[in-house]
Amino acid sequence: MKIIAGLSNAITKDEIESYIRAGADEFFVGYIPYEWLSQYGWEICNRRSSPNDNYSSIDELADIVEIVHSKGKKILLCLNEHEYSLKQINLLMKILKNINTVPFDAYIVSNLSLMLQLRKSGFNNTINLSIGAGCNNISSILFYKKNISNIGRVILPRWLTIEEIENIAKECNDHEIKLEVFGAAGPCIFNDEYCFSWHSAETGPFCASKVFKHKNVNPILTDKDWKKEIKNDILADYLQKKLKLNNILSKDQQIRLKSSKEEIEKYKTNKEILVRDFWLRRNLIRCGLCALNKFKEWGIEAVKIPFRGTNISLLDKLEVIKLVNNIIIKNNATLEFCQSLVGSPIFCSGDHCYYNYPPGKEIKL
Repeated sequence: MKIIAGLSNAITKDEIESYIRAGADEFFVGYIPYEWLSQYGWEICNRRSSPNDNYSSIDELADIVEIVHSKGKKILLCLNEHEYSLKQINLLMKILKNINTVPFDAYIVSNLSLMLQLRKSGFNNTINLSIGAGCNNISSILFYKKNISNIGRVILPRWLTIEEIENIAKECNDHEIKLEVFGAAGPCIFNDEYCFSWHSAETGPFCASKVFKHKNVNPILTDKDWKKEIKNDILADYLQKKLKLNNILSKDQQIRLKSSKEEIEKYKTNKEILVRDFWLRRNLIRCGLCALNKFKEWGIEAVKIPFRGTNISLLDKLEVIKLVNNIIIKNNATLEFCQSLVGSPIFCSGDHCYYNYPPGKEIKL
């Protein structure tokens, strides 16, 4: 299983080598030149809206690609905004023609119209389907495979359950389709592919705003068990359902944490664990490491760590990559092994679990 890491525009050759030594196999970057900036600023291009998240010079872009290739690794270009106007797509075609000599190994794309225009304009580069493409099941994946040539990997949405990922992986193996999953960092609080709220460098994204974090809003939108409920009654009244889900979430949390409450209180007095827990919450944020062994078994090719656009230090990024790599290279990494590497029973109590793994079981401390 490969580790894919995002890069900012401040990365150096020595830092690239550090990433590779830590275990990174592939990289991805963003590019926003003056032609785009003069019309649209940093907004609406590749889901990262800060200047530090993207390259703006062809020479710098070519240099980073050359450095990565000189190390025998691959590098991809993000073109993964959810929606583009026709005018924006035409501008992107012009921009891509200007950097056509920069040998990216693939493009990461969300928007179907952009994919079609890439092929129509003669760009035959490999396309990795971003989570924004909405590949929630095997039918959607086969749709893209049928209509878009040279699909590389399909990046699965972050809200899928372990069971759903297993089913999709088995189907994709039958069709020789490669998959990629997320392994760390904060997931989209909404469903990525259907999120059309603002991602602004000026004001910050909506999901980080005070409105969203209101105590009456956040628990409803962040509940992970909504699928189980709507399967039973998909026509239920919307407001009634929200209230019910909120109550279920509260009860579920109480049940899940009840048996470990005393142990958690005990660990809160341990300074070393508290320091580790703080580091994990800041740098790992959410963790899907316990699921990596299963992903390997199911033939999933890559795990992504989306460092592009974060203010995490280089040393902390390297530690996260090493943490992921230690689990990948371990044969039959058990739940206990993964949690011992994470090193914080508080962090592993359930609240920071990416895929709620193992399904249907309480995570032991």
